[in-house]
Amino acid sequence: MKFYNQDDRYESLGEMFICWLNCDCIPAAVVQNTFREGTKECKEYIVEDLYHLCDKKQLYRFIRIFYFGKE
Repeated sequence: MKFYNQDDRYESLGEMFICWLNCDCIPAAVVQNTFREGTKECKEYIVEDLYHLCDKKQLYRFIRIFYFGKE
């Protein structure tokens, strides 16, 4: 699943979540709510995308935020 940002750059949803997490400008609760708004297929894609983009430690951090609301 791809999206276009304001600059019409082609990016993945996983990259968007990584950017949010790394910039510390968006709280974990907002990241969790955004993830939970997605369909089941969208959530699966985001987790799979993050699996390929992140190391295990960062992926585990996302899983804790998405499903448990803990950072």
